[in-house]
Amino acid sequence: MKRIYFIFFAIIFSFSCSHKIDIKDYNEYSHKLVKQELYKEALFYLKKAEKENNNNYKLKNNIAICYEGLGKIEKAEKYYEEALKIKKEKPVEENYESFKKNH
Repeated sequence: MKRIYFIFFAIIFSFSCSHKIDIKDYNEYSHKLVKQELYKEALFYLKKAEKENNNNYKLKNNIAICYEGLGKIEKAEKYYEEALKIKKEKPVEENYESFKKNH
């Protein structure tokens, strides 16, 4: 029985090591966490995804939202600005405008 568990975990481990992070999945999961105001947990997944793709405006926007929720205003502003440099999208612009009004 122990051997079966070992083989199972070895297969799972080797798959997870070779499997690239699906940024869309991390982004969607973190969005659910943000809705529950679990900013620290969401940030964990978003930062992992950011390591894979540092040029994704949606990730940058969501990271900014997390930092804002955690009260880290300077980091939030930095990430909102980075998101807008990558792509000017209405939701990001609206988030940033709301951020500026509140801080």
